[in-house]
Amino acid sequence: MQTFAEQMKTYVADQSIENLEADKIKVTSYFVCLSAFRNTLEIGNNLHWLLAATFDEDSTRKKKNTALNFLLFCKFALMQINRSNRKGSKKMKGRWKNRMKHSLLSC
Repeated sequence: MQTFAEQMKTYVADQSIENLEADKIKVTSYFVCLSAFRNTLEIGNNLHWLLAATFDEDSTRKKKNTALNFLLFCKFALMQINRSNRKGSKKMKGRWKNRMKHSLLSC
């Protein structure tokens, strides 16, 4: 069985010059769509990793609506941390200092 690259080489070699430009556009648009799809998956994976690493999301058990409530709270907390103008490790300060926690949670 041929690999995709070998099939593409055979396909391009068999085509006439007139059809080659149209095929290049199709192949290019395919790779652009594939790249956009991969970027979308990467964003979702990065957010999941951030939530799992920061809030230890994967190891906690939740029942009924608590999973959604916990997720919303975690996303809200990350948004507030990213919006704050403080320097340094904001997450560590939020873990240890009550004043930092109150300033992050006050809207």
